[in-house]
Amino acid sequence: MILGIGGGAAAIAYPFDDEANDYLKDAEGLRKFFVPGKYMGYGWVQAGAAAGIYFIGRYALEPGPDGRTNKVSHLGFDLLRAQIVTQSLTVATKYIVRRDRPTGECCAFPSGHASVTFATAAVLERHFGYRASWPMFALAGYVSMSRLTDNRHFVSDVLFGSALGMASGWTVVGRHGRDNFSVYPVPVRGGVAVAGGWGLGGAEAH
Repeated sequence: MILGIGGGAAAIAYPFDDEANDYLKDAEGLRKFFVPGKYMGYGWVQAGAAAGIYFIGRYALEPGPDGRTNKVSHLGFDLLRAQIVTQSLTVATKYIVRRDRPTGECCAFPSGHASVTFATAAVLERHFGYRASWPMFALAGYVSMSRLTDNRHFVSDVLFGSALGMASGWTVVGRHGRDNFSVYPVPVRGGVAVAGGWGLGGAEAH
């Protein structure tokens, strides 16, 4: 669902990519403001932070009830898995689509900076809820914006990259005991219908 929304948003933005790019690349004040986002959104920075969290939890803190993992190492492990999935899908998509960047280089679609930072935000949301994770979502938006003002991506690249990262992060973590929404086909006379439901702690409301 998230990828569908991201793809639809990217398709809507696509006709306006050049116009938006022409405006943002010449906005010197904005470009300077968003410069740090370039470095925060590197894949090795996000993966390195995830690895650091995992190793701190695994080797520097007290083990959990199972004698091995604790909440910190669990979080770090999920962040690492999300980075592996996100970066793999991002690179594969880049070389399949092979869309040129605004500067003429390959490959722009989707934005890797957007995907990896939104993957981190999605994992944090699954672990701590949206109230605690909104700063990371704001940071992911900041990083994504930096790719536009730095003339490295189009708006559609960033929109789909954001969706790809969120979908990867949420898929890797799963529910963690949280409510879950599902959509599934149901055979009916003369065809197939689509049904959905909210899973609430084992019970499901349709």
